Amino acid sequence: MRKLYIICFVTLTTLFVTCYCIGYYAVTKGNRETMPAKDYYEAREAAAADEAVVKRDTELVIEEYNINNHMTTSHTVVPSIEILGLNRTAYAETLKNYMENPDEEDISRRLCAVNLVEFSTNRIVVRKSYDAPTYSATENFILYALDGRVVVYYEDFVTIYDYTDIDVTDLPIDLQREIYVGMQIKDLEELYDFLEDHTS
Repeated sequence: MRKLYIICFVTLTTLFVTCYCIGYYAVTKGNRETMPAKDYYEAREAAAADEAVVKRDTELVIEEYNINNHMTTSHTVVPSIEILGLNRTAYAETLKNYMENPDEEDISRRLCAVNLVEFSTNRIVVRKSYDAPTYSATENFILYALDGRVVVYYEDFVTIYDYTDIDVTDLPIDLQREIYVGMQIKDLEELYDFLEDHTS
C-alpha cells in the first residue's frame, strides 16, 4: 500500500511539473512574435516619431481675438523650454493651467479664454480671447500711481492703456496728489502733452 502512495505521488508531481512547463512556454514563447533587438528599438523610435510634440523649431502662433470688435491679431513666438517635448494632450493641459493663473498683462486685458486651435510638430496655433472694451481716441484716460510709476488707465479704471517711466515722486506735490487719487485726462492730445512735459 505504501508503494502505491509513492507511485501516485511521483506520478502527480511529474504531471504538475509537465503542465507548468508547457504553460510557461506557451505564455512566454509560443504567443510572442520574435523580433531582433535592433528591429524592436527601430520600431519603437518610429512609433515615437509619429506622435506630434513641441520642438525648438516648432512655429508657435499666438492669435489675440477681441470678442467686442471681432478683431484678431497674431504674432509668432519661440517655444519656451518648459513646453519642449510636450504632446497635444500635455500642452492643452498647460494652457488650461495657465488660464487658471494668467500673467498680469493678460489679466489687465481681460483674458477670458485660451484655445488650442492647431497642433503639429511644425506649427501650433493658440487663440487668446479678450473681453477688453473698445475705446475711441476721444475717450477719457486716468493717470494713476502704480508701484511708484505713472500708469495710464482707460476711463473704466481697470484696463491699462500704457505704462510710463515717469516716477511719481519726480512730479510737483499738487500733481502727485491728483495722480494718487486718479487724475483725469480728457483725450489723447492732452495725454501726449502731459507725457512730453514730464518725460526726461
